[in-house]
Amino acid sequence: MPTLERFLLTQGRRKFVLPLFTALWAEADWGRPIATRLYAQARPGYHPVTTGSVDTVVGVPRT
Repeated sequence: MPTLERFLLTQGRRKFVLPLFTALWAEADWGRPIATRLYAQARPGYHPVTTGSVDTVVGVPRT
């Protein structure tokens, strides 16, 4: 997990991060809390196109 966390916090390319957040979100018991925590930290640094896609996966309401 440390490598995944470091990657998601430093890499903002949608083609890389979207599949990883999707996979974490699919693991409801343990993956969703991790995805929620990491995305809250990483989201401010992501491009708006990336946040729009990941918001849909993790259930962040559109503003």
